[in-house]
Amino acid sequence: MKSKLPFQQLAKTSLLLAAIFCLALSSGNAMQAAKDALSTCLYILLPSLFPFFVLSRMLIKSGGAALLGRICDRIMRPLFNINGNGASAFILGIISGYPVGAKTVTELYREKALSKPEAENLLCFSNNSGPLFILGAVGTGMLVNRHAGILLYIVHVLASVSVGVLLRFTIPSSSIRTLAAQRRSSRDIFTSSVEDSIITLLHVFGYVIFFAVVMQLLQDYHCIAILTHMLSAVNLPSEVTQALACGALELTTGIKMLSGATAVPLSIKLVFISAILGWAGLSVHFQVKGILSGSGLSFSKYLIGKGLHAAIAAIYTAIAIYIIKPDTPAFALPAFMIPAQNFETPFYFLILTLIILLFYTIQVTGLTGKRKRPVQKHT
Repeated sequence: MKSKLPFQQLAKTSLLLAAIFCLALSSGNAMQAAKDALSTCLYILLPSLFPFFVLSRMLIKSGGAALLGRICDRIMRPLFNINGNGASAFILGIISGYPVGAKTVTELYREKALSKPEAENLLCFSNNSGPLFILGAVGTGMLVNRHAGILLYIVHVLASVSVGVLLRFTIPSSSIRTLAAQRRSSRDIFTSSVEDSIITLLHVFGYVIFFAVVMQLLQDYHCIAILTHMLSAVNLPSEVTQALACGALELTTGIKMLSGATAVPLSIKLVFISAILGWAGLSVHFQVKGILSGSGLSFSKYLIGKGLHAAIAAIYTAIAIYIIKPDTPAFALPAFMIPAQNFETPFYFLILTLIILLFYTIQVTGLTGKRKRPVQKHT
């Protein structure tokens, strides 16, 4: 008697075959989307994320995170109910951008600097968008308004802190790990940090390129339009619902669409951009899922934290808008300060990336050259 195929397996197979068929039909657009995503990876993500990956890994391995933990312990414990070792992840998370915070939390957990409940809570509010993206790309580049970028970044940080404070009550006191200096030999810190960072960055590149192609296919086959129609039930302008649908998948695309919506007031744009920044999009979430792979940390709790972050950020932005009135001309950026529309990674990040790679090459070459052959003993 032949066994029947499980419905779930049959559905997955059918869906994958349909996706492959659609990809073949739209291969031209998909290739262009992949090329654009690869350009983003090489010219923006590589110089901006790679130095932070390397330096954060070195900070943990060298014992710097433990030192920072002892300094910040009196702040982290009463505020977030997390021992001071988590301070490095929180600080790096708000100054470097996705997914450095998640990477740092995972490394701290693997180094046993955090307990599992501490790491899972810290992950919910330490993986954030950085000032480089919010102030530069969103505020100055997309909205052409420096003040709006500053407002969004302040709200983003405050919402992150609020999520941490709300989640502090979910950590049992017995789960808080005591501070302990965890130092390692400094002989291979730099080399291993660069190698680990390259592997993580390749994972990030893969998710960025894949989701760029997925977004293109969803647009080509009107899936975004269907999702937009479903969101239209909340009585929002079509430009806003389309941007929210795209932003739920990939934050940069959604924010860019919302920024270019000419019929939408700036105050409305800021509320929903703030929500998209807090949520971060499925593209970032799958990057985090790859980083968490094998660690045992809860991915579902992380998603709950990001949803909470999005809601709080939108509420805070609405309150700030009520107070400062951003639609007034006084809030706008002066004409002589309007930059080019294309946002590029600062030159010094590119230089820092090249310096790290140069030192890595020198160290690897030096270690290889100094390696001695084992002495063979004759009996």
